[in-house]
Amino acid sequence: MRARFRAETLRTASRTASGAVAAAGCLVLAGWALDSTVLKSLVPGAAAIPSLVAAGFLAAGVSLWLSQAEPENPRAHAGRPVAFVAAALVVLIGVLTLLASILGRGSPIDRLVFEGKFGGGPITPDAGLSFFLLGSALMVLDAEGRGGAGLVEFLALTTATVTLLVLTGYLYGVRPLHGALSDVLMAPQAAVLFALLSFGVLCARPHRGVVEALTSGGAGGKVARRLPAAVGILVLVGLVALAGQKSGLYGAPLAFTLLVVLSVVIIAGLMWWSVRSLSQAEKERRRTEEELHEATTQLAGWVGAVEQRDSDINRIAEVGNLLQNCATPEEAYRVVARSAGQLFPARPGALYVMVPPGELLDTVAVWGDPAPAAVFSPEECWALRRGRPHIVEDTSAGLLCTHLTEPLPAGYVCVPLLAQGTSLGVLHLRGGPFDPTKHDGSPQLLLESEQRLAVTVADQIALALANLRLRETLRTQSIRDPLTGAFNRRYMEESLDRELRRAARRGYPIGVIMLDVDHFKRVNETAGREAGDALLRGLGEFLRARIRKEDIACRLDGGEFALIMPEATLDVARQRAEALRDGFKRLDVTQRGKPVEDASLSLGVAVAPQHGSTTEALLRSAGAALRRAKDGGRDQVTTAV
Repeated sequence: MRARFRAETLRTASRTASGAVAAAGCLVLAGWALDSTVLKSLVPGAAAIPSLVAAGFLAAGVSLWLSQAEPENPRAHAGRPVAFVAAALVVLIGVLTLLASILGRGSPIDRLVFEGKFGGGPITPDAGLSFFLLGSALMVLDAEGRGGAGLVEFLALTTATVTLLVLTGYLYGVRPLHGALSDVLMAPQAAVLFALLSFGVLCARPHRGVVEALTSGGAGGKVARRLPAAVGILVLVGLVALAGQKSGLYGAPLAFTLLVVLSVVIIAGLMWWSVRSLSQAEKERRRTEEELHEATTQLAGWVGAVEQRDSDINRIAEVGNLLQNCATPEEAYRVVARSAGQLFPARPGALYVMVPPGELLDTVAVWGDPAPAAVFSPEECWALRRGRPHIVEDTSAGLLCTHLTEPLPAGYVCVPLLAQGTSLGVLHLRGGPFDPTKHDGSPQLLLESEQRLAVTVADQIALALANLRLRETLRTQSIRDPLTGAFNRRYMEESLDRELRRAARRGYPIGVIMLDVDHFKRVNETAGREAGDALLRGLGEFLRARIRKEDIACRLDGGEFALIMPEATLDVARQRAEALRDGFKRLDVTQRGKPVEDASLSLGVAVAPQHGSTTEALLRSAGAALRRAKDGGRDQVTTAV
């Protein structure tokens, strides 16, 4: 921003210089036209400026002014040719002046151009040289590339050097400096105008060349902006030393000595000032580099955190998808153990789930080492007691859950698994082992991002477990009898069909027992339906306690049940039927503290493939055997024929 402001300031100064030179040329020409001595010299008492020199100043000022029109301005394109012609006119004046100087006074060019009222007298060779240099610079002002910019700077700086010698000669009263090339002296006011033109040409394009250093905000720019002041001070010191010598205060040796000492002091001060500026610039550069490095590091950390968060989100989505597609809680536990080890590679932990009836939590998934506690009560975990995540950043000072095991971690988090207001379990995540020499920020501690991730994962697990339990509940309701807990008829037919196909492939028998409570209708009529329900519940519990794990107990209708017994021969099936009949007669069933009327069972036994190889045939054979048992007096076992 400051560099742009400095560049605009230099452009404005260049336009001002061009306008001032053009105006001075107009005034001098007007003075020649009006024969005004003051206007001819611009300074009262000074020598007059030749009219041809004034014309050169006017042409140079106009050319420089038109060359600085904005490129976006439509008039800029129209002014370029005029600026070039004006610059060529300046070059022509310089060439004619130099030729006249070479050929000498009285030459044809001198008589034609410089003599008479129009010419206004001879022009000094240094003025002609300055016109030639400045005109050439104006003609190539917009040349592209480093070569063009360098040529413009060389021409303008050479002109500035010539005018500086002239002005220094006038200031110090040294004629060889401003009259070395000719007996005719350049007027000091003309030298000032040439200096303004040189300055205007240099500043016309501040975005390139040596002037660009003046607009720079770096150390080089600071030093460059101090050089004009240093030059001015040196000139002033020379004037002071010369004035003291001329007034008789001291002689030439002392004046020279004072000039040298003061110059050394000034140059040393300038060097010290420049070194100090460079040192400050270096400090600023280092500070900027450090800030940039910190910003880059912070940005890289943010980018890494965003990438890690995106990765975690993708993994969580994958975990959620896997959990939602699990068919059983056991599958979900395996998914949690594998996925948690990936999400928290350096953090051991475990998943605890409530065991019915909700009095204990059991470990169902573990990752990392050491393994946490296996079984504990809900009261031992602050997360379950509070119903919110319990985060302990420092186990040496925090409120610890009593289910923690040795060795203690540096920190841990327990996140309750909550779904529809019900606590399903808790997700436990641990930091590294506790080390009293470690401080905050140690990799042993759990990061805040890991804590947030644990909460998100716990929500996913809770949702998946709740869905699995709901699915299991709905499935149980669809396949089980709610009164007795036995499977219903539809499930029995599906299971028997599946077992028959399996038995046919493997070549083993399947026994089926159909049983019915004797006089069940009379129990309902005499003792009431509640007593009948109590009797059926007792029978359901009795059957579940007396059958194997692979056996299937089903309620068909009323007091009628069926048992499917894979790999049971006819003899085994009949023996088990007799055991069931005998055991049920000794079963004590109560309803509201009162015993229910004793009941007996009638049972029919059939075995596949002997009595049927299909579900319909086998059930029909067992049903026929049951009817014969009832017709034969009940409380007996009958085998299918």
